[in-house]
Amino acid sequence: MAKKKKYVIRLYSGTGNELFIYAFYRYLILKFNLNVYLDTKSGILQKYGANPEGTLISLNKLNTKYKVANDKFCFLGFLGKLTRFYYKSITKSDFYVTEKLFTINIKQIVNSKNSFNYIEGYFQNLKFIEPIKKFLIKEIVPKKKSVYFERLKNKINFNNSICICYRDFGTPDSNIFEKIDRVLDLPSNKKKDIYIFSNNTKKLLKKSKKLLKKNFQEVKFNYHKQSIYALDLMSSFRIFVIGSSTFHWWGAFLSKKNKKIYLTNKIHKSLKLRNMKLI
Repeated sequence: MAKKKKYVIRLYSGTGNELFIYAFYRYLILKFNLNVYLDTKSGILQKYGANPEGTLISLNKLNTKYKVANDKFCFLGFLGKLTRFYYKSITKSDFYVTEKLFTINIKQIVNSKNSFNYIEGYFQNLKFIEPIKKFLIKEIVPKKKSVYFERLKNKINFNNSICICYRDFGTPDSNIFEKIDRVLDLPSNKKKDIYIFSNNTKKLLKKSKKLLKKNFQEVKFNYHKQSIYALDLMSSFRIFVIGSSTFHWWGAFLSKKNKKIYLTNKIHKSLKLRNMKLI
């Protein structure tokens, strides 16, 4: 029997990024029955290069199913970084497949003649996610429960609450706060409870003219250690206000309820859901 081709996908840090890459990994397996592994080291545990979210991986805290690639296939360390650059930018080897402008060549991957293939990208596209959504909803669930988040789940009336997600990327964002206030001012939302998921709630409360007048609560959590629990809690809401954070996008996407999603920023059309509305 012929030996199955091996595919390795590079995993980047940040819970949102990890989930898009994981979804693509599962898509290749479920749709094409490919022999796929994840490189969980070169994009996560780095000594060289940018790694803004820290060195902790989120996938292993979820009911996810994945195979980890052997180190020899992962281009580790500074030499690995140079090797990746050589294959991507100089030789442009066909075994090294990269995403370009939100597009990845699926035919090139599936029909590859190479025994080893390395794939790199963020794969932020609904066409890889919607076909396997029923699997992702079951798998993107924490393995263990958190007492703090379970208490919140029992306390919150999700049908009468709004999930406000604000990610501070270090820019002024003045129009974002105005848009959040606009959503809070809608007649259908005026009496709703507010739950805030943010890396800078202080800035949000300072800039918003409406939030301090509302019944609100900040959901406090450590992004490096507790993001999966926050994601799980977010997915229980039915009304969302989100920006361009991929982490917050997943929280809204995973909600099983009949939901409304207000966008404070434009997002790429490949991620636009039917029930999303740009404010």
